[in-house]
Amino acid sequence: MLKNRKIVKILISLILVAGIMGCQTELTEEEYFIRAQQFLNGLKSYSTTIVYQIVDKEEIREYRFRQWVEAPDKFKIEMLLPKNLEGKIIVSDGEQIYMNHPKVQDSIKLDVELVKQQRPLFIGDFLNAYWLCEEVIKEKKEENGEQYLVLGCSTGKTDISHEEKFLWLDAKTFMPVKMIEYDVEGKISTMIKFENFDARWKGTDDFFAIPG
Repeated sequence: MLKNRKIVKILISLILVAGIMGCQTELTEEEYFIRAQQFLNGLKSYSTTIVYQIVDKEEIREYRFRQWVEAPDKFKIEMLLPKNLEGKIIVSDGEQIYMNHPKVQDSIKLDVELVKQQRPLFIGDFLNAYWLCEEVIKEKKEENGEQYLVLGCSTGKTDISHEEKFLWLDAKTFMPVKMIEYDVEGKISTMIKFENFDARWKGTDDFFAIPG
């Protein structure tokens, strides 16, 4: 009987210890966002497949491409859709951008600054705006049964093209899921969906090299 009581006491003690440890390791909502921001700031390079949607009045234009990025300013894009752009390559070494469209046998080199505003928004662009933003937004959201951490930035009424930007992250892995820009009327202007996001991808030394 005494032996049984000792076993019960030991079991109760173990349960209490496990409960205390569980409470200690549970993160607060703010700690989740801190870890998510640390993950994003630590991204040195990544690869992903992008679905890029541009909303123009009642029309939605959609593009699909593979993307490789290396901080702070190197990237490569390979167009997959639409069909007429399939195979087009855009690569930047941080100083120049080289575009090559094999289907029409056309290629061109441009200074990075000349086309910076025409390219899709990158994660680094969002983070630059987020850290400089006076009014940031942090929310936990659920969509289709999945949990997400959402970081947002309001760019102010003076920006007539893009009023707010939001980056959705998987709440468990912190991997980017989608990035949405809203105009001054609160309507979606662009949406970027990330597929097969690989935060461990590393490019070779010549991966972003511009042809001579």
